[in-house]
Amino acid sequence: MNYFIVGCGGVCSYFLPSFLKMLKHHKKLKKSNVFLVDGDQIEQKNYDRQMFQGGNVGKYKAEVLRDQYANDDYIQSIIAINDYITDSFTPDPRSMIIGFVDNHPARRDMLTVADRTTSKVVFAANSTIGAHAYYYQPDWVNTDLDPRVRFPEIITVETGSPVHAIG
Repeated sequence: MNYFIVGCGGVCSYFLPSFLKMLKHHKKLKKSNVFLVDGDQIEQKNYDRQMFQGGNVGKYKAEVLRDQYANDDYIQSIIAINDYITDSFTPDPRSMIIGFVDNHPARRDMLTVADRTTSKVVFAANSTIGAHAYYYQPDWVNTDLDPRVRFPEIITVETGSPVHAIG
C-alpha cells in the first residue's frame, strides 16, 4: 500500500517516526511506500514545536523529514513531494492519505482526490485552541459521515491555503 502524508509540520514530525516503525514491523505493510507531500519550507519559528534537526532553515519540510528517516530501513521508500496538494493531485488508487493540514481548502482538495481515486483519508490537526481527528472513505460521500456534510465550512471557507492565496 502507498501512504501519502500531506502536511509535514508539527503533527507530522511527531507522528512519522512511530508510523514508520509500525510499518516496519507489520509483515504485510513492510514494503509500503510513504510519500511526504508539502510545499512549505522550514522557518526558524518552526523549531519551537516541530521535530526538525537544526540547520535546515529554507529547506523543504518533506525533504528534511525524508532525509531524517530514509536510512532507518523502515520501509521500501520514502519519497518527498515538495508541493502543496490540490484537487488535481493523483495518488495511486486505493491509497491511504493522511492529512495534517491546517486549512479547509486543502481538506476539501484531499476529499476530492479521495473520491476520485477511491482512497481513504485520515485527518488530524491542531490549532491554537483545539484539535480534530476523523476518518473518511469514498463510499461515505454525501452521507452524514462525509466531513463536508458534518463540517460544511470545508466547502465554503477559502482562507489559510498557500495554494489558493497564490491563485
